Order: sequence, then structure tokens, then C-alpha cells
Amino acid sequence: MVYGPARARHPECGILLPDTTFAGPTLTLTGSPTDVWVFQIGNDMTFTGSVVLAGGAQACNVFWEVGRDATIGAGSSFVGTLIASRDITLASGATVNGRLISLNSSITATALLILFQVLGHA
Repeated sequence: MVYGPARARHPECGILLPDTTFAGPTLTLTGSPTDVWVFQIGNDMTFTGSVVLAGGAQACNVFWEVGRDATIGAGSSFVGTLIASRDITLASGATVNGRLISLNSSITATALLILFQVLGHA
């Protein structure tokens, strides 16, 4: 699957999905460094596969809003800010280039390795 950016000033251009299972292999987001993607999932989300950024797209401009629980499957490569109402689970070998935020519950990870990136402004 390949998606262009959703324009922040036009929320109807975001991608609204019910319960979602993405079973890869690859979700490609192509755009400029200032383009924004917003994925809204009404209930649960299970992600298995890879998110690839192309054309200058930035992880800090990708947002996932999940109405309940979110699971990132084993060996998956996930990109963006994931905000879930309840639990977030990362299976073994999953990598995240972004942030994980659970509003009302917990974040669980197996064999977690955290890498910090310092962002600077020009």
C-alpha cells in the first residue's frame, strides 16, 4: 500500500478505519518533509510488516490514533506517533521509530531496546 499525505487543514482527508489488521509486507508513505499522515482506527489495531518513508517523509509527521488496543507484531518496523486509548503491545523484535503513548493503560514490550535520537533545529 502507498499513501500520500493527509492535509492537516482538511481532517476529512485522514484515513479512518474500523478494527484494523495490517499484515504487510510494506506500507509506504511518500511525501515531503512537511507532509503529515493521520491514521484513525476506531477500535483495535494489529500491525505486522514495515512502514517505509520515501521522498523526504518524516517519522515525526506520522500519527496513529487507536480507539482501544494496539499491537505491533514480531519483527515489524513501525513509524510514527502511536496514541492508543488502552494497551500497546510490542512483540519480540519489533522496532519503532517514533513515540508510543497509552492514554489509559500500559505499554508492554518483549526484549525491548530503546534508542534515543536528539533532534535539532536549523
